[in-house]
Amino acid sequence: MLPRAILLAILAAFLAAECHAAEGDDQPVSWEDYLKDKPPPSKDGRIVDPVPVAAGSAWKPVSVPKDSTETGVAAFSIPVSDVAISGRKVELSADVPPDFGGTAHFGVVPLGDPSAEPVLFVKVQGARIEGKLVFALDLGLIDNVNRDFAAFRRNGGGVVAYRIAFASAAGGEYWVDGRFACRDGKRVPAIVDGPWVDMVAQNSAVVWFATDAPCQSEAVLGDRTVTRPETSTVHEFKLGGLQPGTTYKYSVAPQGGFQSGPFRFRTPDRNEINFEFAYMAGSESEAGAGERCYRGVNREILRRLALAASERGADFMVFGGGYSAMSGTPADFRTGLRAWKLAVEGLGAQVPIYEVAGGSMARKEYRVPGRKEALFFDQPGDRSTSAVFAEEFRNPDKRFPYPETDGAPQYRGSAWYFDYGNARVIAVDTGYWTCSMPEKHGGNLAGYLMTRQVIWMQEVLNDALQSREVDHVFVVGYSPAFPNGGKAFESMWHNGGKTAWGTAKGEDRKYASARRDEFWKALSANPKVVCALFGGEGNYSRMLVDAETGPEFARPVWHVNSGAAGGFLHTRSDWVPWASRVACFECRHHYCLVKVRGMKVFIEAYGHAGDLMDRARLR
Repeated sequence: MLPRAILLAILAAFLAAECHAAEGDDQPVSWEDYLKDKPPPSKDGRIVDPVPVAAGSAWKPVSVPKDSTETGVAAFSIPVSDVAISGRKVELSADVPPDFGGTAHFGVVPLGDPSAEPVLFVKVQGARIEGKLVFALDLGLIDNVNRDFAAFRRNGGGVVAYRIAFASAAGGEYWVDGRFACRDGKRVPAIVDGPWVDMVAQNSAVVWFATDAPCQSEAVLGDRTVTRPETSTVHEFKLGGLQPGTTYKYSVAPQGGFQSGPFRFRTPDRNEINFEFAYMAGSESEAGAGERCYRGVNREILRRLALAASERGADFMVFGGGYSAMSGTPADFRTGLRAWKLAVEGLGAQVPIYEVAGGSMARKEYRVPGRKEALFFDQPGDRSTSAVFAEEFRNPDKRFPYPETDGAPQYRGSAWYFDYGNARVIAVDTGYWTCSMPEKHGGNLAGYLMTRQVIWMQEVLNDALQSREVDHVFVVGYSPAFPNGGKAFESMWHNGGKTAWGTAKGEDRKYASARRDEFWKALSANPKVVCALFGGEGNYSRMLVDAETGPEFARPVWHVNSGAAGGFLHTRSDWVPWASRVACFECRHHYCLVKVRGMKVFIEAYGHAGDLMDRARLR
């Protein structure tokens, strides 16, 4: 068998030459055609990962032990099953268990308000009717002349917002927020997700939103109107022909519904070298109630930090994963992502937010005889974490890695990159195709970057190195490469394989730290890489990874963890091998602001009260 280093070099050269032979916005060929024409190195029809797992076996799809029992994680997304409107009367009904009651609060959405916060002022108690919980509303209470600040009466209707507090006899409570629209006593399509502005470049931008019913739609950009004749619930507008360094005003509307806007966004200057972006991660709620535990999201802290970063001038934001504590079924996972989006929705209509995959996931859980911990793994196909994540967000997809093997999830939406000014931001997916015991049951280990993704990252790094427009490279991900507080047994390092989860069962996970080293050597070898930002630990830490950290890391690169945007906090692990290299450590909710000033780069970390926690020059 060829030595591991030679095998890696051969595979890297092969994939670099074949995977991305053509330039453009899309993949050069489909995955199926690629496998048909040029099958990659394989063993028994499966791709061989250069780092051996389970005594050299290939990575494989998940196989569930025959004697295991599915735990059946319950979905916590209680839907409002119907909204019926007849004249001035509205009825909302929900399918909930018999022991559930509830109270609904109704109000209006001030259209065009960047805060996107509804104003609720009508209280309605739920009643049991034919097995459903029904909330009856008289619209006359909404367009009361003393409270008609949203011009509901003048427009013959508008967008009605509601929050329902469901409560069970056992004492549990669950909130559902939503909205619908009505005009002249009839229901019309309403925007229920967005609008969002994404991928803002010098000459283009993407604006998109979702509606509660299929319809046509339009977007108005200045004096220009763009229509979408297709009938759909997802409406995406790719706006071209924009001018650099220009502020644009836009609004959107579903056909027959109400316009939302105006909102504003700004394109970067042609030679933008002075800008800043915000980075934060980890908004999962662990305990508490109210806005601190809204469908698994600490909505209060997340919203406060995001607005503060915008007020300090962030041109765009990167959220590094850890969205919601609601991991489980795809419905749970999607509910958690949408709860996260509600917290930043109005801001995301004007400031691009780029989302990093990692943290919560769509998974199945099983109990295996003789094993204390549950076996969990990613769902297949369109129920996978990657698929749901790509549906809920819009991230750059100019080029992305091929799936690691036949049947593995797509990377589209979870491994991405984009350029802004004189910088490039590259996102890696550290939670791809995760299984808690991949050595025995297939799938992938959380924090482990599989071969195709690593090679893709190297291609994008090399492209940045050759580009005259790119001076700085920032790599972002979820699981930290050098954990410093609470995640040393997981992350990319897995404690060097010495004491990882499952070690009592004889699992050797040194391959994880070996791949971490390969990943970091690629960053260290590129002189344009400034730092890597992660969000997998609930704290702030900044450290310089250099030859003193490891002799193979000759060129210094900063490692920053910023994973406390409302989630559970992790104190410092002062026993890790690189503990002495940590320049700053804070265990508080916060966000980071990365400032690019020509060839110089600075970082600032601010606590949720607005106080400065750390300031340093990175380059």
